[in-house]
Amino acid sequence: MIAGTGKFTINIADLVRFPKTALIALLILTSAVIGLSLWPDNWMGHLAGVPTDFDKIGHFSAYLVLSALTVSFATGPHAIWIAILVWLGVGTGLEGLQYFLPHRWPSYYDLAANFGGVFVGAGIGGLIGSRIMNWRATSTHHHAPNTPASPQAPVTNAEDARS
Repeated sequence: MIAGTGKFTINIADLVRFPKTALIALLILTSAVIGLSLWPDNWMGHLAGVPTDFDKIGHFSAYLVLSALTVSFATGPHAIWIAILVWLGVGTGLEGLQYFLPHRWPSYYDLAANFGGVFVGAGIGGLIGSRIMNWRATSTHHHAPNTPASPQAPVTNAEDARS
């Protein structure tokens, strides 16, 4: 738990409730982004016929997916903003680390692509998350007939049974 001053207290366990498969996907994608960001060589430059701007599409897409996945399962009043700040921090941190690696170099354009992906992904994740919440809300109110949650009055005569 992270406790601040006043009323602002954040319980990390209540921020995001991931299904197991989504959590595994998030961990794999995060590992891939970290690994590729710190890889000793510009692996994209070795692919024949790949335009140099493709790198920015990769940055944008990676952070879009990470942000959308995190935000779509975010819960609580501050969870979405915290998820956005976490991915902005990861993108900034990885670009900053490249400054200290002899085989890599940071780029403001890469950072801009990361930020754009985070914000677009957060918007998409917010839409997906609201759909998930609406689906959960409507599916929990539908109960099978004759269960204690939705009792049915017994049919007393044949005319009532037809209606």
